[in-house]
Amino acid sequence: MFGAFRQYFSTDLAIDLGTANTLIYVRDRGIVLDEPSVVAIRHEGGPQGKKTIQAVGHEARSEERRVGKECYPGRGGGGGGGGG
Repeated sequence: MFGAFRQYFSTDLAIDLGTANTLIYVRDRGIVLDEPSVVAIRHEGGPQGKKTIQAVGHEARSEERRVGKECYPGRGGGGGGGGG
């Protein structure tokens, strides 16, 4: 029954959406991405206002250290949203 679906899957690529880091592994190349699972989100216009992604990964991690009033780092992983 699932044999028809096998053509859509491959073992050449693996993605680990960890709570601390996101890793992408490619066969014969090894780990090609190792980034912190962090997203910096900018809130404009109050709590119900527009939210935009400012940075992800290493850049967002550095934003954590210099967070402004309108930019909140949110972590991915557990809880399913990582909002700030």
